[in-house]
Amino acid sequence: MPPVDFSKENHDAAQFVKDLFPKFFKILEVREGYKRKGADKHIYYKGRLVAYAELEAKLVWKTVEWNKDWHHVQFAERKGRFAETDVPTFMIMFNKDGSNGLIVDAKTMVSSPCPRVWTRRGAEHFYQVPIEKVVFGPENFEKFILDKLHLKPSNSTESAK
Repeated sequence: MPPVDFSKENHDAAQFVKDLFPKFFKILEVREGYKRKGADKHIYYKGRLVAYAELEAKLVWKTVEWNKDWHHVQFAERKGRFAETDVPTFMIMFNKDGSNGLIVDAKTMVSSPCPRVWTRRGAEHFYQVPIEKVVFGPENFEKFILDKLHLKPSNSTESAK
């Protein structure tokens, strides 16, 4: 039996989250990442690069609600390199249709257990971040990043948001 090719499905999922992610920001500016092996998005505050965002869609997360039987969020071990970047990296995961998402910083991700897990592609190592350490809801992404970076909006219109 030939190996299953998930590239089309994965490519489509990657593209829709790249288009969706910037829509949740009013204070921070989200720009396309420009390195082939770098993070998907670069995040700027007042014209200065302050963070990266690595995006993915969890295709088996098909509802708005997180499955109550999933006690952690899995990120592939290869994503661990994002904990060692020149600015902080945030790991973003959307559900299959983009109606919900979650965020966690890469340093929290790599401090989580990383057991070997069987997947549709075979055995791989995955960081298993406890759900208590992630923030759900794309509407919370910007505040989470601002808080983690200790950045505060500077004018009255921004702080009213």
